[in-house]
Amino acid sequence: MAPSGCAIVGDALAFEWLLRECRLPQHEGARDLAIAGSRVVAVAPRLDGPARRELAVNGRLLLPGFRNAHAGVVAPAHELEGRATLMLETAIRHGTTAIRLSAPLDIDEPLMPLRLLTRLRAQLAPQLTIELSLGLTTADVLGRPRGLAALLQSARRAGADSVDVAMERGSLGALAPLLDGLGETGLGLDLALDTALPPDRVGPDALALTYVVETLGRLAVRPAVRVLHATALAAVHRDDAASLLRELAALAVPVIVCPRQTLQRAGRDDAAAGRRGLPRLRELLAAGVTVGLGSGASVEAAALDPLAAVWLAAYASHLGTPAALEQARVTVAPGQIEPGTEADLVVLDAPSFARAVVDHAEKIAVFKQGRLVYQAARHSETVAVRGPERLVVRGATLLRRAGRHDVVAVDGVVREIAPQAGAVDGTEIVAAGRLVAPAFVDAHLHVDKAFVMDACPLGEANLSVAAAVEAMRAIKARYTTADLLSRGRLTLARALRHGTTGIRAQCDVDPVIGLLALDALVTLRREFADRLDLQIVAFPQEGLLGGPGAVDVMRQALKAGADLVGGGPLDADYRAHIAQAFALAREFGVPVDIHADLGIDRLRPPSEWEAPLVAAHARAAGLAGRVAIGHFAASSTLTRQQIRELAAVLAEAGVHVAALTASELYRQGMDDPVNSRRGVPRVVDLLEAGVNVVFASNNIRDAFVTFGNADMLEQALLGATATHLDDPDTALEMVTSRAAALMGLTGRDALAVGKQADLVVLDARSAAEAIGDQVEKLFVIRRGQVIATNRIEGASAR
Repeated sequence: MAPSGCAIVGDALAFEWLLRECRLPQHEGARDLAIAGSRVVAVAPRLDGPARRELAVNGRLLLPGFRNAHAGVVAPAHELEGRATLMLETAIRHGTTAIRLSAPLDIDEPLMPLRLLTRLRAQLAPQLTIELSLGLTTADVLGRPRGLAALLQSARRAGADSVDVAMERGSLGALAPLLDGLGETGLGLDLALDTALPPDRVGPDALALTYVVETLGRLAVRPAVRVLHATALAAVHRDDAASLLRELAALAVPVIVCPRQTLQRAGRDDAAAGRRGLPRLRELLAAGVTVGLGSGASVEAAALDPLAAVWLAAYASHLGTPAALEQARVTVAPGQIEPGTEADLVVLDAPSFARAVVDHAEKIAVFKQGRLVYQAARHSETVAVRGPERLVVRGATLLRRAGRHDVVAVDGVVREIAPQAGAVDGTEIVAAGRLVAPAFVDAHLHVDKAFVMDACPLGEANLSVAAAVEAMRAIKARYTTADLLSRGRLTLARALRHGTTGIRAQCDVDPVIGLLALDALVTLRREFADRLDLQIVAFPQEGLLGGPGAVDVMRQALKAGADLVGGGPLDADYRAHIAQAFALAREFGVPVDIHADLGIDRLRPPSEWEAPLVAAHARAAGLAGRVAIGHFAASSTLTRQQIRELAAVLAEAGVHVAALTASELYRQGMDDPVNSRRGVPRVVDLLEAGVNVVFASNNIRDAFVTFGNADMLEQALLGATATHLDDPDTALEMVTSRAAALMGLTGRDALAVGKQADLVVLDARSAAEAIGDQVEKLFVIRRGQVIATNRIEGASAR
């Protein structure tokens, strides 16, 4: 008799599925994999047996299906089923094959949500393993001293696998009766512990987690226990926490972290030096603690994407190198794929897990118990630029405008915005309520350094700034024109694919490489002129005061095609450096873009910072609106009153600020042994003071930052999350119209009649959806012409 899932074809045994040329984390080279029934039955360099169906994986990564360790459904009773269905279908689309879903108690019918989700679990069982956890408050537990056992028994019969309860240090009296009740039902326990970030450093004894660990250690029999969030653990010094983490590992108590939820909530009320609040994943993993990542209470697609959860966790926990990301794989895809394992699998459009995380790789096939339950393909196309023509986008949603609108462009300029425009002889796009926004603008990007990461000496930890500078200096010495052009084309092509048609490129100009990088960027500017506004900043990475050669090469650069003077705290005498930069700007009549106040340690008094000095020079030179500072991470250390005073100086001088959130999250606070700081600028306070602030990429896959996609929607998500910016419309403007204003692209600083028709059609109905779901850029429009199209073709197989 043939094994389950196999069929006899002639005299040979046929597999149900044969996956060709898969990359598996535990193997070098590609492997074929066979599925019969619900299990993997063979893994080998080559399998020749017949199969009913084959899938050409072609060197892509195959992983165990992703696990979402904690998802909560927060919705009114009448919306619960719809929201839960959306969450679960989105999870499947993102490669999730197992999820633990929390069901709240209902006031009128306590177990109604649980019963509803139990029915939904049965419907989706062929596609997704759903564990259900009954969400209880401490009051629910303490308020039912006699009825708790009955409630737990009823929950078990209604389909619950576990309960989750939020407990802080003062509510631990509820733990004993809860453990007693669970012991009789066989339910597991998720404890949301220490969810608030203490205002200061604390010791382990201040944590509810310590008490729970001690209690569990004394029990002969205990339920399966997991710890959720444990945000306060971030306030314990890493040396003090070491023994507690070892005890967690010995007790086999997993810690579940929800990166998006934690980053949105933690540190919000810090008066200055806002903290990350994320438990240190590196220390947890090193101690042998099982770590899982969850989405928390969110229906946003980005939060429900396990790769995005690792991406955010890696940024927040300084796990940026490929080796560190590979270690973090166990948080969403534990275990290995080998004969006998359940065939819950996901095929990623990437050769490695690290690349999959950084690229936000598409999940091109998802298998549940050997059945293909979802398949997708992403299609992107660059469209040749033609002559002037007419374009109309029908039924578009626009930022800060009610209703739907038609947008008409003629000869590259928006000529009409109306609820219903007349017939147009030209290209027509039916938006059907989708969001149309100004095309993206990246106002601070080191194009010449992009995509050199593979040449960097990376270990398991992010490089310090000093180490990154040395690494880049060595790499820069090996630059060639061909290399600069190749990496530059890759960067600009990615930017265009992601809807960016404006870039301000920082370009190293110094005695080490002279004008080599500048000449390459001038060539690229000419090559991409019909698709992209590219400004070039002459950036003196090696300083301006080391001798006459540095200033001379800057002058040569400004004569050879650089558009702006750059600079930063690159000389010991930063005042003289900034003065020299502005002297060059006056000499050539060009704007200034300065790196300012980059660090958060060993700071001078705010009155001696670079930012107010730049503002003073901007006023003296009459350059209001034509000066920008990048980074400004030091502003994160100020109180609200202090930042208001400094922001007023910047606003009055017309100085723009480029907040480089990805860079700051990646490297600031790396040496903090406790209460690791975010180091991101105080964006909300700067905006409130009238400063034009934008989000920008800064570095893409180099020694400074090993992440990045030239994707400004990605930067909007990271920036809004890290800076506690709760206004998605503003976040989107910070990578579109506000960024255009910083670059002086006055024809592109709004979607309005008379403005240049550089637009992007997003597969979303609002800025919140566009950023939260990281949606596709369906059409990229440059001066009224479609220059790129993107779409995802995905289908569930039921």
